[in-house]
Amino acid sequence: MESAVTLEDHIAAIRQMAANRPYMDLDRVGIYGSSGGGFATAHALIDFPDFFKVGVASAGNHEQRAYLSTWGGIYHGPFGEVDYDKVFAGRNAEMLQGRLLLAHGELDDNVHPAGTMRLVDALIKAGKQFDMLIMPNVHHGISGDPYFQRRLQNYFIRHLRGADLPSDSDLVPAGGYE
Repeated sequence: MESAVTLEDHIAAIRQMAANRPYMDLDRVGIYGSSGGGFATAHALIDFPDFFKVGVASAGNHEQRAYLSTWGGIYHGPFGEVDYDKVFAGRNAEMLQGRLLLAHGELDDNVHPAGTMRLVDALIKAGKQFDMLIMPNVHHGISGDPYFQRRLQNYFIRHLRGADLPSDSDLVPAGGYE
């Protein structure tokens, strides 16, 4: 398979739900994922630009050749039997239309940040606008970081609703970080 599995199923399910839920706006669909979900999020915005409008991809294993061979082997097929260039979302970087935030912890001990940088390079070469957040001293669990959570929430509110969270003053929890 050449992109993230089940995205077509997600699109079909969202469309089916929206058919009898008038409050769902199919012109403002966002997606978020971390790790393998970050991989899927980048694919969603690049491979399905007419459907997904905003995405936040954190700690994404975008480059399978730089990640655990077992993950790529299970979800895409064994290296050598699968063209991993076709698995890389950056192969179609020119298709990006929506708003994409790529986030990664500098000290990620599971997915190396270089995989995200390869996607960044492809987006730059395609002349695409995107946002990026590299968090120092953060490991693979970036999604649990309070600062990241606030940025994630505000990204969707800003780009899907055209609003902002009331204040950034509560980005640091009471007592600060340890």
